[in-house]
Amino acid sequence: MKNISNYLSKIPVADWFWTGAALVFIISLLLFFEIATRRWGWNRTGSRKAVHLIVGLLICTTPLIFSSKVPLIILSFLFITINLWAIKTRHLTGIHPNDQSYGTVFYPISILILDILFWPAHMMIFVLSTSIMVIADTMAALIGNNYASRFYIIYEEKKSIPGTITMYITSVILLLAGVQIFIANRLLDNVLLALLVGAIATAAELISKKGSDNFSVPLLVALFLYGFLGPAATVIHWQLIIGILLAALIAGLSYRWHFLKLNGAVITFLLGAVIFGFGGIKYTIPVLAFFIFSSLLSKAGKDKKVELESSFEKSGVRDLSQVLANGGMAGILVILIFIFQRNDWYPQYLAGLAVATADTWATELGVFSRSKPRMITTFEQVAAGVSGAISLLGSLAAVAGSCFILLSGLYFLRAAGQSSLDIIVIIIGSGVLGSFIDSFIGATVQAQYRCRICHKSTEKRIHCQQEAHLVRGNVFITNDLVNFISIMVGTMICFIMMVYV
Repeated sequence: MKNISNYLSKIPVADWFWTGAALVFIISLLLFFEIATRRWGWNRTGSRKAVHLIVGLLICTTPLIFSSKVPLIILSFLFITINLWAIKTRHLTGIHPNDQSYGTVFYPISILILDILFWPAHMMIFVLSTSIMVIADTMAALIGNNYASRFYIIYEEKKSIPGTITMYITSVILLLAGVQIFIANRLLDNVLLALLVGAIATAAELISKKGSDNFSVPLLVALFLYGFLGPAATVIHWQLIIGILLAALIAGLSYRWHFLKLNGAVITFLLGAVIFGFGGIKYTIPVLAFFIFSSLLSKAGKDKKVELESSFEKSGVRDLSQVLANGGMAGILVILIFIFQRNDWYPQYLAGLAVATADTWATELGVFSRSKPRMITTFEQVAAGVSGAISLLGSLAAVAGSCFILLSGLYFLRAAGQSSLDIIVIIIGSGVLGSFIDSFIGATVQAQYRCRICHKSTEKRIHCQQEAHLVRGNVFITNDLVNFISIMVGTMICFIMMVYV
């Protein structure tokens, strides 16, 4: 406590003055727009965007006002609390027209994270990523809402082509202007940076829902700017460029070949850009091995699988949630490995992918079993497609999938001196164990329904165009969530076991 007091006492008095002034200004702004929407009938969406823009522009100027990061930390925590309270109690409806969007909460959360990570060493990254969230997003909404005649849905929310184009062009202009003015790079390098990072920002905005773009857009932009402009820039500059372009190619081809839905292709582009760009070939080969062979297996025996698709929550054409469930942990690990320079975590990265591959292969190949599967908890025979059911063929496929991922990364394990028998067994074992954990969770807490019309057991909440009856599990525990949890647990098992190797 004494250390905190000493630290706070070193903050200039001027910072405290401007903190109070900023607090009074923002609260006054919120109250003004609240009165304007209630008494004068101002458009609520327009009011929300106006507050978004004005406050954001103020934040972009904070490096000129504050000498310490503490004021923004305090203000961020205050407005996270205020906005959560307003949404839950239906106050400040001028900027919270409904309780379906948490954008006003994500906004200060992202500022808090950017402030902690990039102030003061990388102030330009802080300003640029904030300005894209503020200016590009506002321009996209303005153009999209006023000039678009047709809308499309990628992930639950309406988007427009004019709005998307505006988001990209504005992001590129802001990025190019910022790095050209403040960073002494060649013009061609800056143009390339702006074009690629602008695509990252636009893709993140495309798949946002409930205001999550106020979180994903600035943080992803900041991450890639840190890669291009940070201390490792000279080492990974071309790796980032090639990684982003390769991710775009794979996402586009996967959508064209019906491996992915459109929202799945967009999130694959973002995840691929992170893994390929920051991880390099060492991390790219295993995740591509998982993705390509799992996608091909999903097409195998298509006629037989059609009979079971009514039982499974998702079909073979993967969507955003499925991609995140299976690849999200890999993306998180690559970011942590890059930031903390922990290449010795490579076995854990492989273990997470081994879980995803083992589970996918067990599902895709297990359906060909000639005998009925059995519940992992009771060993009772059940129909194919029931959550938590396992078979001998599926279990062998899980082992094969885990070994396959191990082989895809074996060369790099050897190069790093991590190819001992103990480590190999841990990676394979973590993958197989993780797939069984997936089945156990599926058999216990995952939502399982029974159709009211055809009486089939299914993971789908809607079956035969009717709401199905929940027979066990929790409605919030979906197959995608189960997959993510099992991969996370399998990765943690590998982390723990590696301590004793």
